[in-house]
Amino acid sequence: MVLWKLHEWRQNMKGLDFWFRSLSTHLSSSSTEGVYFSVIVVGTFLDRPTVHSIEGLARVDMVNELARECVLKGPSLQYFEVSCSASLENIGKVQEAIVKTALSLVHGRRVPKSYLAIERIMRRLRIEKKEMPTIPIEELKKDVTSIDLVKRAWIAVFVG
Repeated sequence: MVLWKLHEWRQNMKGLDFWFRSLSTHLSSSSTEGVYFSVIVVGTFLDRPTVHSIEGLARVDMVNELARECVLKGPSLQYFEVSCSASLENIGKVQEAIVKTALSLVHGRRVPKSYLAIERIMRRLRIEKKEMPTIPIEELKKDVTSIDLVKRAWIAVFVG
């Protein structure tokens, strides 16, 4: 996931260029058979007064062009613009993309039972509270014995 600030976006393209080129170098050097990757680009500060929605298509085009130059293209690249103000605009879309991407990159691997237990707990809490549940990790200890596995299974929180 690459984050970049949308305000002053033309100047901030330099930072995005740096990260794309870095990712391209590392991903191409590890391109053995069976290695998959995906890049999620998230433009932040969408709610800033200096970020104009009319420039949105230009930003998307420039990000995609830069990705093509760096050989980061196709379904491996996803782009979102978000606001972290009260509206949380497009945050749900980013969460969904993270989950779908993570699940798509797991090819034939087994999921530990503790991850499934965490998923069941979070689903139950989501239904009861009608919102994304947050609970202390210690509370999960009742159903899952390994806190290390709980920490590694954070993705289960987003599965919905």
